[in-house]
Amino acid sequence: MPQEEAKGLIERMDTDESFREKVLAAPDVAARLRLAAAEGYDVTEEEIESASVALSDEDLSGAAGGADRRAGNAFPTAVNC
Repeated sequence: MPQEEAKGLIERMDTDESFREKVLAAPDVAARLRLAAAEGYDVTEEEIESASVALSDEDLSGAAGGADRRAGNAFPTAVNC
C-alpha cells in the first residue's frame, strides 16, 4: 500500500530527528526520494503529498488549535524546493 508506506515515512520523519535531518539535507526531491528508498520507503512525491494531506486532515479533525509542526508538512517536495 503506497499511501501506508508514505504515512510511515512521514511518521518516521516526525519522530526520528537524525533521519529527518538527513532527508532535509538532501539537495533536491529526487535525492530525498532516493534516501527514502534506501531506507525501505518505496514512495513517490505524489504519494507523500497525498499522505501528508490525509494526515493533516486527520490531525485537524481532533485539533483544538496550535501550530502544525508535522514532519509530513516539512517533507520538501516540489512545492518547497
